Amino acid sequence: MKHVRNSGIGATNIFSKLVAENEKDSEALTDYQVAFEAGGFIVAGSRTTAVTLTYLVWAVLSNPDIQARIEAEVAALQPNYTGADLEPLPYPSALIEETLRLYSAAPGAIPVARRRICSIWCRLSYLLGGSSRAYRAST
Repeated sequence: MKHVRNSGIGATNIFSKLVAENEKDSEALTDYQVAFEAGGFIVAGSRTTAVTLTYLVWAVLSNPDIQARIEAEVAALQPNYTGADLEPLPYPSALIEETLRLYSAAPGAIPVARRRICSIWCRLSYLLGGSSRAYRAST
């Protein structure tokens, strides 16, 4: 906590901003409580991230067309590309969003896009093709 306070990176670090706001409160958390809460967020975030990334890698490796298309988009970049250069790429971004939609490890009500075709509801399969599942509409 001392390092966070003395580092001078408060403007670029969200955790530093949270610590600064906490210190303004008359019922502020202790350093131990802040560190304990931060550890909980890190552990919770790393587990869900690892599970979701596992599904993303599986989706790419199980479909050579997806892998080839992503490789082609990345290969078109300059050799010294940065993360900012990757953000506007449409296909990798769509793959990440579709993975989060279909296989997110985070609990919650994440909407699943479906289209009604005759009397069957099916998931839109923009990226994963035949691997999406179809369900009969409820009556």
